[in-house]
Amino acid sequence: MLDSTGSQEERLNRLRMPEYPSQAEVRARHRRAVWQQIVGPVALAAGVMIVVLVLMVLAFSPRQFGIIANFMSLLILVPAVLICLVPYVALVVLFAGTRKLYLWIPSRLRAARAVIHQSDVVAHRVSRAITNPIIAISQRLAWIERVVGRKQRFLPMERK
Repeated sequence: MLDSTGSQEERLNRLRMPEYPSQAEVRARHRRAVWQQIVGPVALAAGVMIVVLVLMVLAFSPRQFGIIANFMSLLILVPAVLICLVPYVALVVLFAGTRKLYLWIPSRLRAARAVIHQSDVVAHRVSRAITNPIIAISQRLAWIERVVGRKQRFLPMERK
């Protein structure tokens, strides 16, 4: 079967062995993308802002320019205040909630500490009651082994 892109064998070869671009091609493509997506738009915006500023200085009187500058400051500061105000209010609410939680927790913590301490005491007593007889039997067996058992002979150290 032949198709528009070549024979089936050629198509399979292309699928089997992908062609990787060279390092130089990758760098050139990256450099172009940086200029097109980062440097170009920033430079264009900066150029437009400078041109608008120069046109405003030339077209308006100093008083008019001052009024426009004050209005532009408002356009910048109001969103900045709103953006900063929301996290500030969130922090104040979190602080108030943390304070209420801090005042509510100590009585709960004392009760929890008492319960945990009591369970610790009971667990310690139970573990001692279980392990003491085993330890006593093990100690007596070790003593009997030492008394009854024969002495081990130590081999002289080998000389090199």
